[in-house]
This record gives sequence, C-alpha cells and structure tokens, in this order.
Amino acid sequence: KLEKPVIATSANISGEPSTVKIEEIYKSFEDEDLRPDLIIDGKNLPHSNPSTVIDFSNDKPKIIRRGK
Repeated sequence: KLEKPVIATSANISGEPSTVKIEEIYKSFEDEDLRPDLIIDGKNLPHSNPSTVIDFSNDKPKIIRRGK
C-alpha cells in the first residue's frame, strides 16, 4: 500500500530472537518460503535494543512490539 520500499534495521523471523551476526541472518531464512529481497551485509553489528514496531495497516495504529 505504501508503494515505496520498506527497510529495517533487523532481520529475523517474527517471534524468533534477534541476531547481529550476518551468518545467522542468512541461515534463519534458508528454509523459509518468504525471504528478504535484499540483505545489505554490514558484517557483524554491535548489539542494540529492539525498536518499536507499529502496524499502520488499519485506521487505528497498533503496537506490535514495544522497544526501549
């Protein structure tokens, strides 16, 4: 609906723990039907706190995950 690219700072399957290691990101999507179209390999990243994720697909925004 946005008609624009969507980017994210993390790449993990919903409900799975996040990772900062590029090899674990590649491995987590190996057997998935849906995979990211593009992964920018920034090598292993420093640990950071998860971000807030908000669903804007309905009239009323809904917080999916509350970050720090």
